[in-house]
Amino acid sequence: MKRHFILIGFMLMASMSNAQETAGEFIKRVINQLNSHQNYEITFDYEVGNSVTTVSEKESGKATLQGEAYKLEIADQQIISDGKTLWTYLIEDEEVMVGNATDESLITPIKMLTTYDKSYSMKYVKQAAKGKKCVEMLNPQGEFKRITLTIDEKKLEIEKAKIELQSGDEMVVTINSYSYDKKLDANFFIFNEKEHKNVDVIDMR
Repeated sequence: MKRHFILIGFMLMASMSNAQETAGEFIKRVINQLNSHQNYEITFDYEVGNSVTTVSEKESGKATLQGEAYKLEIADQQIISDGKTLWTYLIEDEEVMVGNATDESLITPIKMLTTYDKSYSMKYVKQAAKGKKCVEMLNPQGEFKRITLTIDEKKLEIEKAKIELQSGDEMVVTINSYSYDKKLDANFFIFNEKEHKNVDVIDMR
């Protein structure tokens, strides 16, 4: 009987410890899970709208991330970075703009998947469904002033992100799939100008 009480005590302590985990600590676990892999690829749908004009656009895309490097394929453009250089390739215009990766902000919502931003305050909001957690990230002065994440509690994978921008635009990203540790070509995160001879290169560095 005494052993049963000890076992029950440990179970209660474990459940209390889990219940006391803050939203920030939970987000760190999600980020650590992603960063534990050599790389990962996500496919997603996203919708951008404006609460004033009620105009919205829907698109699908794919993103591959590995450390500081990433490749985003969305609509008719590709955004590629090896961590130092940023290439924005406009496919239909046959044009690529080259810049420094540290100067860009377009990819910020994707890069936030693997970065813990201390400028945001975090709290749990109403749970969406069993096995899911919702975390609200607030930074009233930031470009992305409010981000609401729906996360699979067991897999530690983000399933949906609602992003409210200072401009009044709203973006909803729904992640459809994750794949981890893919074998990638050594030049996967580099735009190869030799393979795109008809593309105009605009160096903005």
